[in-house]
Amino acid sequence: MRVLTVVKDLDLGGIQRGALDYARGFAERGYPSAVLSVRGGGPREATVDRSEVALFLGAPGDDWAAHAAAEWRPDLVHVHSWGPLDDEGTAVEAVLRRCSGRPVVLETVSFGKVDYGRRFRFTDAYLLLSRWALWRWQRWTRPFSPRPLGVVVPITVDPATFYPDPGTFRADHGVPPDAVLLGSVGRPDPVKWHGLLTQTAVEVADRRPNVHLAWVGPTDEARARLAAAPADVARRTTVLPALADDGALRATYSALDVFVHASPIGETFGLAFVEALACGTPVATVATPHKNNSQLEVVGPGRGGLVAADPQTYLANVLRLTDDAALRSQLGLQGREHTLRSFTLDQVIPTVVDIAETLRAAPSRAAGVAALRARPDLTTDVSDADVDAMLAAVDGRVPRHRQLARRLVHVPAVHRAMVAWHRRRWA
Repeated sequence: MRVLTVVKDLDLGGIQRGALDYARGFAERGYPSAVLSVRGGGPREATVDRSEVALFLGAPGDDWAAHAAAEWRPDLVHVHSWGPLDDEGTAVEAVLRRCSGRPVVLETVSFGKVDYGRRFRFTDAYLLLSRWALWRWQRWTRPFSPRPLGVVVPITVDPATFYPDPGTFRADHGVPPDAVLLGSVGRPDPVKWHGLLTQTAVEVADRRPNVHLAWVGPTDEARARLAAAPADVARRTTVLPALADDGALRATYSALDVFVHASPIGETFGLAFVEALACGTPVATVATPHKNNSQLEVVGPGRGGLVAADPQTYLANVLRLTDDAALRSQLGLQGREHTLRSFTLDQVIPTVVDIAETLRAAPSRAAGVAALRARPDLTTDVSDADVDAMLAAVDGRVPRHRQLARRLVHVPAVHRAMVAWHRRRWA
């Protein structure tokens, strides 16, 4: 089976990393593999080994790369998207028009969004990154006919790249060996650097003189908040630009005692979580049931960190991890085991191949979808009771306004109206 991975570009985002990891994973397991980057290259282009993975670099309005990808004759087209397809959909349509046989099309919906415009109708099955993400997507697609098929297939972490690494991060940045180092790693995006994150960490450092802070990739607003911290806390704070090198990321994750996280929109998966957990570093984060909420499954509770239901419990959890070295060690070990058991290419590539081969063997697209629905080992139906049970396991009590927002935003008609309102506002 020849696999063509389609991604918007080769920038530094998690979607791009996940797409290239899949492409490499297929190649390493003996499947001819290629990548079509619709909008050209980017920083991750240098990580592609072209002896293993063919690379087609496109450009807006130019179908040349799509034509070349079609001539490569893929059997499976694996699209990585944030939700509604734009340039990626146009490129895949160009590939499909020029293929002699109809390839199977799988779409990893990284942000769990729904294409209400239904402009792209060639996807055979949708891959969601967590059970929570699939639950939301299933609720939002209820009005569609025929109902699209969703399957839980996460993106992955490479254990050969992310592992506990003593490194020299602490020595390089003046962090004492006996200090408790709290920190976060991300890109300079406001949703990654919520005020609750920096406020909580600064408060913990103010209460605990042995706590140092490390921030990698913060926004200008987050930098300003950190600069306003008490002088003694500022002295114990290291601020670095975003990192693209995996070795530097590994050393940073490994140096942290606790990876702290808080986002107003939550995570549809949270690649930084699994990278930190693979390095043996526990995570403290906050549940966001009214938004994306996959941190419940990736982090905990009890897998590799603590998930709080509210800001007060979040502060208490960070303090608890700061003061309890045995708990940090236990959660770090559990988190690494959970990551190796659930989020490596050895787990996910066979699942994707099984899905694709089931669809390829069917006499028609409808028959292939029916065959997958008959495979409970591959397809999943996530009920309201399932997500209620997940949410009940977090620390603390979810605020009432978030419980109400969760009920409203997951009503298909309400969500569709919200999407339309946001689009008009952006326009």
